[in-house]
Amino acid sequence: MKGRPYNLICNELPAHVMVAGREWPVYTATSVCLDCMEMLQDPDGEKTDGIRTMYVIQTLYVTQPPAEHAAEALAAAMDFLRGASVPEYGRANLPHSNEPAI
Repeated sequence: MKGRPYNLICNELPAHVMVAGREWPVYTATSVCLDCMEMLQDPDGEKTDGIRTMYVIQTLYVTQPPAEHAAEALAAAMDFLRGASVPEYGRANLPHSNEPAI
């Protein structure tokens, strides 16, 4: 699959991310994504890295990737939440530009 920057206006929401060479479904509800982002920010530093990783993986992924791929799963989750380049989703007939939509 060709990767390109995700555009909320032109593309459907991604339904999965790649971890360990396999597609893993993710929840795309705004509330789920905001919960994960809040946990990752943790301004008070109350949570350990392990707690943050497990929370994000258990909250964002519909089915969790194997524990040995937790670091890769967290990186994929952070890319998803950040809106980083993801595999091409949505309608292929729409024109694409590297310019921001807004």
